[in-house]
Amino acid sequence: MRRLILIGLLCLTGACGRPLTEPERAYVADLTGSEVDADKVRIMRGGILSVVQFRFPARPRVTCQERLFPPSEEKILTGSPAAAVLHNWIYFNRGNFLPDYVPEYPERFYLYDAMVFGHETVHVWQWQNRDKTGFTPLRAVREHQLSDDPYLFDIDKEQSFSDFGYEQQGSVMEEFICCQALAPHSARTDRLRELLRPHFPVARLEKLAQSTVIPPFDSVDLGGICD
Repeated sequence: MRRLILIGLLCLTGACGRPLTEPERAYVADLTGSEVDADKVRIMRGGILSVVQFRFPARPRVTCQERLFPPSEEKILTGSPAAAVLHNWIYFNRGNFLPDYVPEYPERFYLYDAMVFGHETVHVWQWQNRDKTGFTPLRAVREHQLSDDPYLFDIDKEQSFSDFGYEQQGSVMEEFICCQALAPHSARTDRLRELLRPHFPVARLEKLAQSTVIPPFDSVDLGGICD
């Protein structure tokens, strides 16, 4: 129900938006090839996201997303979503709305912003390719009704990318972006790459090896994040 309410609010809100920047368009092409029409995508300032509060269990510190930030001492966390997608519109919380999520790409790579943007791009891909993904907004809502945290995933099981839920697919791409940037030759990166390869042009992100990767804050230890 919480996700359904959020979708309704997004439909009603008078959010202002912008088209993709040129670096964002290049990044989307590297992530999805020709399977996302960038001309249809809008980045929206979703102010309503700031007032929506979700409660969810603290996640295990096994992913890039969790290891990039200090551990939480709380078992149950409360927060607003950083972003949400409705069809071709990517709504960002006011605190997460940026004029460009990958400025200077690929020379400089703002890691966390690029990860979040990559996750949401997968949802646009799911929508634009719904004939093969089966994606509908209501099916995405259903994931949030059936799980306390539909973003959690396990890549150690024998399964294909299509076996994951819609939020999990976004999280898998997000994790691959981080690991490809920080540890392109690790076993975890290899597993993520093989999961994504049937659907996305993963080789295009090999250029991140020459990028200056910028973490969300200076004190984060990037060593071993993708081990």
